[in-house]
Parts: sequence; C-alpha cells; structure tokens
Amino acid sequence: MRILGIDPGSRATGYAVLEVRGASVRFVEAGVLALASARRSSLAVRLGSIGAALEQLLDRCRPDETAVEDLFHATHARSALRLAHARGVILGVLARAKLPIAEYTPLQVKKAVSGYGYAEKDALRALIEGLLRIPGGLLSRDASDATAVALCHAQAIPLRDAVAAAEREMADATKPSGEALTMAERPPAPDARPLDVTKARIATAESSSRPLPSSAPSPDETPPVSLTGSFPRAGRARRGRGSAS
Repeated sequence: MRILGIDPGSRATGYAVLEVRGASVRFVEAGVLALASARRSSLAVRLGSIGAALEQLLDRCRPDETAVEDLFHATHARSALRLAHARGVILGVLARAKLPIAEYTPLQVKKAVSGYGYAEKDALRALIEGLLRIPGGLLSRDASDATAVALCHAQAIPLRDAVAAAEREMADATKPSGEALTMAERPPAPDARPLDVTKARIATAESSSRPLPSSAPSPDETPPVSLTGSFPRAGRARRGRGSAS
C-alpha cells in the first residue's frame, strides 16, 4: 500500500510517499510541489499551480490512500484563510481522483510519531530520518512535515482495520435468523404459485352475477316501510310518589 502525505501551504506544499507492507514502512520519496513564483503571482494562480502539480504527482506515484494535515491553529486570520484555500484545492483534487482521505491535526501527527504532541519541527525531522533511514539533510521542513503526516497514517492503519473487523463481526452476530426475516426478505416457498389476478377477478364477477336463492325475497317483493302509524306511542309518565304506570 502506498500512502501520500501532504502538508498544505499556499506558498510551499510538501508531499511524501511511503510504502507500507505489513508492519514495515519504506520511504519512497518526498519533496515540495512545484508552484508558480510565490512572491510575484496572485493567490488564485498559486492555487491553480497546486492543483495541477498534485494531479501530476498522483499520475506518477499512484497512491492507494492519502493523508492531509488538518488546519489546527494559525497566528493570523489571513494566513489561516489562505491555508484553508490551499487545503480546499488539495482535497478537491484527491476527491476527484476517488482516493481515501484521512486528516490529522499537527498535534495528532507529533503525538503519533514522537509520542509528544508539542515536539519541535527540527527534532521531529531528525526522528523521522532515523526511523525511515533517510539521509540527513535530504528533507526540507515542508517535506518533513508531509512525511510525518504519512507516517502517522501508516501507524493508524492497523487500528482502523481492527476496528472495521470488529464491527463486521458484531454485525454478523446481530444479523437476524431466517425466522426473523420480514416477508420482503423471506425467500418464496418452492411450491408456491403466483396468484392469477385476472382469474380471481373473473371468479368474483361470476359469483356476484348469480341469481339469489328462491327462499330470499327479490327486491321487487320487499314490502314498503310506512313511516306513519307503524310505531307504538310512548305512554305518559304520571307524577306521584309511586312509580310511573
């Protein structure tokens, strides 16, 4: 499995590619995306350069999963806004490529790699060079941050797979048996025949058109009901101590 780690930036975007095989992690390459001149070009031009350079990197490296550093905090609001724009372009390119995307804050990355969430960047770079056997001085600061993001994701994969396997086992254990299946899910009986709706309608029509038995009076012979003089009159109740007679 190949993992692409990205450290977003509007002026310099670092990347790193790691190859994971079981419990072993191998360093493939790292660097900074080639962008337009950061000082002379506008933000829109730089964002376009980030998207184009990332697309070329995906075509060349063919990663299986990606990890992007999340926006944790920024000293200036304007810098945070520019970084959010860069992250949006990067996430859009990765989403169009239909690649799995994981996001980690700088605190999570440092905690996973060094065990200390507030480690210095230079100390973290030296630790990464020792873990992955990278020659000293090869990684720039942005490339080192991207390598740390990819390494953080590589360490999270076993836990993620274990949780997914446990969830599948729980789903299989709680799956209803054949007796508890609904009528829509229950398979049809082998000797069951489908109901012919046309024949059922014809049989109903024939039964309704049959003549009535001779003992039952026809509608023409039914005597009329008189609404006057056919009901008994209610007697008056006498007032007194006794009961009404």
